[in-house]
Amino acid sequence: MEKSIFSFVFLLLACFASAQPGIYDSKTRQPLPYLNVVVKSRKFFTSTNDQGRLETAGLKYGDTLTVNALNYDAQNVLYAPGLDSIFLKNVPIQLSELVIEKRRKEYVKTGFLEGKYPMQQNIEEPYIGKYYPPIDLYKSYPYLNKFKVKTFNTIKGQYINITLWEATKDGLPGKPIYDKNLIYKIGKGYKIVEVDLSKENVVIPQYGFFILFERVMMGDVNLDCPPNVTMYRNPDPKEPVNVCSMNPDGTGFIWADETPHTMAIELELSN
Repeated sequence: MEKSIFSFVFLLLACFASAQPGIYDSKTRQPLPYLNVVVKSRKFFTSTNDQGRLETAGLKYGDTLTVNALNYDAQNVLYAPGLDSIFLKNVPIQLSELVIEKRRKEYVKTGFLEGKYPMQQNIEEPYIGKYYPPIDLYKSYPYLNKFKVKTFNTIKGQYINITLWEATKDGLPGKPIYDKNLIYKIGKGYKIVEVDLSKENVVIPQYGFFILFERVMMGDVNLDCPPNVTMYRNPDPKEPVNVCSMNPDGTGFIWADETPHTMAIELELSN
C-alpha cells in the first residue's frame, strides 16, 4: 500500500515537473506563440512554442519569469512545478493619427548592403539593433517605405523578429511605431531580408527610430548557432556606428562604440 502511494506521488510530481504552462490573451483566451521569457536574476532566456506553451527546460523553482509581448502589459510570474497558465492583458498601441494627401511619390535609398571587412552580429540577446538619429533627409522623405537587412546563418531554419521603435529625445528606445511583429525565416549563408511597409504609412518619428532584431525560438532551433545580422566597416568614418544590444538583465542598452563596423541595412524612404 505504501509503495503504491509513493509511486502515485512520484508520478504526480513528475507530471507537474514536465508540464508546460500556457501563455494566453486574457480576453480571447487564445495562446500566444513565440514569446520570449527572461529570468533576469540569472540571465536565462526561454520562449513559448507554436502552441503558446512555455519551454520549461532550464527553469528552476522560484525563478521570476518576466513575460514581454508587443501589445501586452509585461508581467512577472513566480515559477513553480504545476504552474498552469499565464494570462496577459492586451493593451493596443495608439499609433499617431495620419493625414493622407494625394501626392506624387518620390523615393530615395540610404544605407548599404555591401562593404569591406564583413563581420557578424549574433542575435542572441533579447534585442540587438541600430539607431537612426534624426537627419534632414527624413524631413523631405518622412515615410519608411521598405528596408533590407543582410543576414548570415550557418544552419537552416532560424527565425528572427524585427520590430520598429521610436527614439526618445535622449536617443533611447521609446514605444513601437509599428504594432505588428515581423517574423522572418533566415536561410543558410548570406541572405537579404526585405521588409515592405509601403502600404502601412509608417512615419519616421521626430527624434529618429530604432530597428531592433530578436531571435525567435521556433523551428529547429540550434542554441549554439544563432542567426546574425551582417556588419561592414562603416563607409563614412565620421558617422557614428549606432549599433546597440540589450543588457542581459533586460534593463537597458549597451552601445557598440568600440567597433568601426555597422549593420548592413538599406532604407527606402518616400515623401
